[in-house]
Amino acid sequence: MGEGVKFCPSCGTQAGGAAPAAPATEKVGNIRKCPSCGAQVPAMQAVCAECGHEFSNVQVTNSVQSFFAKLDAIDSEVYANESAKENKGPLGGAWGAMLGLDQMTKMVQGTSAGAKRKIAMIEGYPIPNSKEDILEFVLLASTRYKGIKKPLMPDPSKNEDFKLDSAWKAKCEQAYSKAKMTLSSDKEAIANIESLLKDKKIIK
Repeated sequence: MGEGVKFCPSCGTQAGGAAPAAPATEKVGNIRKCPSCGAQVPAMQAVCAECGHEFSNVQVTNSVQSFFAKLDAIDSEVYANESAKENKGPLGGAWGAMLGLDQMTKMVQGTSAGAKRKIAMIEGYPIPNSKEDILEFVLLASTRYKGIKKPLMPDPSKNEDFKLDSAWKAKCEQAYSKAKMTLSSDKEAIANIESLLKDKKIIK
């Protein structure tokens, strides 16, 4: 390289300096391994798909408040649709409810799309890890449980109120089980959750 030349005409390297560093390779996915079976697990996954091991350090992307807000949004959407039926004659809306026709329709049609969405959200929601979030979830979830008895008629598999209630009961029981594992040293917190669920007759 000639005297007075600041940069190499071929590669652009500064005279007397080091070669430019190669661009860093971007990493995508943040893959980790299950401590139980060693299977690769994508980030943000709460349970290992291979062995079912539940991770205690997974970050819950949606807060408890966000989860319940989404459920309430579905209720608002369903309510708007039901209100629109009032303009379609006496068989829909308030008249249908007064005559019991809405329940008859549910018996024939089975679980509505709105209820199916809510049940799927409840069943798929990962129970949070922190004490505050678990307590908040149990408090809010237990208030949604109505204690509906298993109906003889119609078929329980087609009774959306019973199926929705069963989903809340199962999720509260799951939260209680997780609290006993993750908050084992906090006897007071576990006792509070247990007392709340017993008052609601979710556990015995």
